[in-house]
Amino acid sequence: MEAMKCGAPVVASNTSTSLSFVIPGDAAVGIGITISVVGQYGDDTSTIDVLPDVPTITGLSVSEGLVGTAVTISGSALFNYDGTKPTVKFGGVAVGSANVSGDNDSLTVVVPSGAISGQVTVATDGGTASSPVVFTVLLPTPTISSIATTSGPVGTTVVISGAHLADV
Repeated sequence: MEAMKCGAPVVASNTSTSLSFVIPGDAAVGIGITISVVGQYGDDTSTIDVLPDVPTITGLSVSEGLVGTAVTISGSALFNYDGTKPTVKFGGVAVGSANVSGDNDSLTVVVPSGAISGQVTVATDGGTASSPVVFTVLLPTPTISSIATTSGPVGTTVVISGAHLADV
């Protein structure tokens, strides 16, 4: 890991046995910060790793929709620190990366085929966030285009054709 120089840290507290400080805002994620302590009788150095922010989801633009519905996810730290797309899931079913766009504070995604009702999650290199509400995947409205047999005695098979009949 490569060490980097950044702005001076703000010392939060120090005693004879400990020193605590806040990692500066200009510290780069994934690159170590070298800490140098200069004392009256000698110096010491150490390196700490700067980790990416943990993502948070504060809301969804809609809480229900059909497969193919566009949903905007609001929050923070929603992209990976290197700018690559996060992994987004609806009820555990992943959204293809081609269907994810946005920035660190807002993602627009498309409900994937096979999605089930449940939490929406966003996973980045900083961790995984879950939506504060459950997203309900709606089933499309069934439609009838034709009925092959409109009458017959008991035992007659009736065939109905149309769309979205599997879940009826």
